[in-house]
Amino acid sequence: MSPIVSVIIPCYNIAPHLERCVDSVLDQFYTNFELLLLDDGSTDATLEICKTYEKVDNRVRVFTHENKGVSFTRNRGIDLAQGDYIMFIDGDDWVEVDMLELLLQSIGNNTTPVIGMIHERRGKVFENDFFKSLIITRQLDYNSDTVQNLFPSSVLSSPCCKLYNRFILIEYKIKFEEHLSYQEDLIFNLNYLRYVPKITIVPAFSYHYVEHVTSSSSRFHPHLDQSVTLVYQLIERLFASHSKTKSFLHFNLSQVLKLVSNYLHENSGLTFRAKIQAIDSVFKKNIFKESSHLIPELEIGVLLRYFMKHESAYGILFYFEFHKLLTRLKK
Repeated sequence: MSPIVSVIIPCYNIAPHLERCVDSVLDQFYTNFELLLLDDGSTDATLEICKTYEKVDNRVRVFTHENKGVSFTRNRGIDLAQGDYIMFIDGDDWVEVDMLELLLQSIGNNTTPVIGMIHERRGKVFENDFFKSLIITRQLDYNSDTVQNLFPSSVLSSPCCKLYNRFILIEYKIKFEEHLSYQEDLIFNLNYLRYVPKITIVPAFSYHYVEHVTSSSSRFHPHLDQSVTLVYQLIERLFASHSKTKSFLHFNLSQVLKLVSNYLHENSGLTFRAKIQAIDSVFKKNIFKESSHLIPELEIGVLLRYFMKHESAYGILFYFEFHKLLTRLKK
């Protein structure tokens, strides 16, 4: 029997977590799936663990390649998949036994079902607050008119917790941007929404997202400008005929703050003058201009709100440098 679902797990140096993840997939109530374990050039025991599962369960297929990153690995999984639908799971996460069953019950025509995330962070376990609010208020169906209300949330920013139609991915050549290190998942989802504009919220929490200390938000991203620009262009195309919601405009401001902090990152290599020019350039972008009236609502420092409202590049630079100094002194 051909598999209905292809579950794709990119694997890179996750030996301590992999067994829990794979076991949780193989224990699913729904059984007509294939599990693709793609080793991304691991240097620990990850590949050996993958091969062990391949020997004992014929639903498991293992592939390996030199280290090329998670986007390349997911793209390869799309190419190798044989199911009608595709689901992505990160190798250090795990899922409840009813996850695939619940997602498939909500698949319908021309819709993307999304199931809730349970966050596991430093020993604490909690359900995603935004997703919980959607369930409580019974806001479960979104189309091109209302999907803006999902900004910003993991409903749009993560490739996990969802079922994708493999034939649509193939027909429209939808892939992850392999050269980007920030928001490549959101870009993937926005491209997919061009052809599957409906999202259905499955009122359950079945995906466990295990958060680690390291975060992409603290790293320098050399192509961040390109990521933010591409996201903005895709959103403009998707919602060209709709007025922009407050939640979306707040998302725009978060993008602006990320751009600014990236320019001021210690690894940016920019001179003082270049940093000032870069921040000034952000103030000229539409992403800032159309959202700037909401700056007073931002949950940031009073001084930073003041400098942003008055478009003071020097003030913002001073603010960030002062906080870096305070952080060093505390250490």
